[in-house]
Amino acid sequence: MTAQKLTGYAMMLGAIFYFIANGIITPLMPTTGPSADIFGSKEFLARLSFAAASVFCLLVGSIGIFMHQRHKTRWFGALAFGIAFIGSAGVFAHEWAQVFYLHELAIVAPEGLETLVDRDGINLYLIEAVGVLVSFMLGWFLLGISMLFARVFNPIGPSLMVGGFFAVPILAASLPDLWGFVIGNFIIAIGFLLIGRELSRSEQS
Repeated sequence: MTAQKLTGYAMMLGAIFYFIANGIITPLMPTTGPSADIFGSKEFLARLSFAAASVFCLLVGSIGIFMHQRHKTRWFGALAFGIAFIGSAGVFAHEWAQVFYLHELAIVAPEGLETLVDRDGINLYLIEAVGVLVSFMLGWFLLGISMLFARVFNPIGPSLMVGGFFAVPILAASLPDLWGFVIGNFIIAIGFLLIGRELSRSEQS
C-alpha cells in the first residue's frame, strides 16, 4: 500500500469523524448555563475528541491531495496546501488543548474556566480560536478551488466540500434549530469522503 493511499484512508476516516463531531454530537451539547457546565460536559469531551481526531486525519489527507495534483496546480496549489496544513495543525492543537486542558479546568476550577472564556472584549484566547478556525476554512476552501482548477480529481468531491462551506451559514440561518448546521456539515463531510475515496484508489504520483 502506497503512502498516498494511506492519506486517502486517513481522509475518509477524517470525514466520518468530522460528521460525528459536527453533525451528531454538537446538537446534543448543552447550549445554556455557565461555561464551566458546558466545557465540563461529557458531550463537550466527546465532541472535541472526535474533532481533534478528524482534523488530524484531514491534515494527513491534505498531504495526499497536494502530492496527487502538484504537477497541475503549481504555486496556487502549494499556497492552498500550506494554508490548509497550517490551519489544520492549528485547529488540532486548539482541540487537543480543549480536550486535555479546558475540560479538566472546567471540572476542577470552574471559576478559572469562566474567567478565561467569558471575558469581555478581545483577548488572546479569542484571537487564537478565531484565527485557527479561519485559517482552516480558508485553507480547505482554497485547496478545493485548486482541485477544481487542476481537474485531477473528480469535481464532485471538491464541489461538495467548497459548497458546504457556503451552505453551513446559509442553511443555519434558514432552517430551525441546528438542522441547517447539521446538513451543511454533512455536505462537507461527503465531499471529504469522496476525495479520500479517490485518493485511496489512486496510484502514487
